[in-house]
Amino acid sequence: MNAVADASLAGEALFAAARFRLKSLPQKDCRELIDAMMYQDIWYDEFLLVLDPQLPWPDGAAPAIEKTLQHFALPMPHLDEAYRILIERLLRPIAEGRIDPIGGLSDFMDRFFWEYRDPENPFGESLGIDKVVKLHYQLDDWHSYQPGLLSDPAFAQQLSTLKVDIVRAAQAWLDGRSQLTGVDRKGG
Repeated sequence: MNAVADASLAGEALFAAARFRLKSLPQKDCRELIDAMMYQDIWYDEFLLVLDPQLPWPDGAAPAIEKTLQHFALPMPHLDEAYRILIERLLRPIAEGRIDPIGGLSDFMDRFFWEYRDPENPFGESLGIDKVVKLHYQLDDWHSYQPGLLSDPAFAQQLSTLKVDIVRAAQAWLDGRSQLTGVDRKGG
């Protein structure tokens, strides 16, 4: 296996492990990861567990996930690290300019914030995403605009500024993620 493929699979394994830790890894996605590993001639007997239709999901997949991580010399992420891995996966394309900031922010909110939000135990500030979330609410306020507003140069400038702010917030999170305080929710 070449170094690029190995690094890519290791990244996918860590992402899968984070989702597994958060109990949000679909069996289909786990199977796709194992298929990719088998395509690279990586095989462990524990992979058979994931193919078993009677498998209690997701807990029954733990041996396969653990073996996958061992292969890449990666630890199973703790709960707070699992959150960070997911946040990074969703914010990096915004920060690097690979996707539209507004679409990326909406995706972040749908795939992370709304998915894992717990009103009893908010985590925005502890994970450093509070600025990103505030920008979502600012954008959400603008979704009630009048149809002719898009042609207004002042509105277009505000929207452009908001996009820059979204990119900067994503970049700031990536730059500061190693200094974040830990959050351990629900026994992780």
